Amino acid sequence: MATHDRFAEFPKPVRDNLKTLLSAMNGFQDKISQLSKDLDSNRDEYKLHINQFFEETPPFPTHGKIEDDIETYIKIVGYCLDLGDTELLDKWGICEISASPSETLASDDYELYLLTFNSARMNSQTPLEEKCFEKIANLFSGF
Repeated sequence: MATHDRFAEFPKPVRDNLKTLLSAMNGFQDKISQLSKDLDSNRDEYKLHINQFFEETPPFPTHGKIEDDIETYIKIVGYCLDLGDTELLDKWGICEISASPSETLASDDYELYLLTFNSARMNSQTPLEEKCFEKIANLFSGF
């Protein structure tokens, strides 16, 4: 059924308003679609810049305090939440650490890391945040 047929039973002023409303809704759908594409593009660029930064300045400097490592993990989780996936965590917080934790982390007290990230997992606000902290906790439970 054509748009003009759908509104035929309404008086002309109502019909005109409905057509205007329908046209505006279609315009909003187009705008939302474009914003979604822009968001995807911005996320890709954001991820690229974070990866470049970590390649130039590794996130875990192998010195410092355990609190520095925990803060770094929290920052990486924040980036993951911004991006909507765990790719940065997998690359910089899991793979990089699992290869040589004693050479990468500030402390070899892995139990303290495990307790910290299990607690963070339990207090997570979103499923993605919980997934991130679960991955980190699983990493430390394996040492």
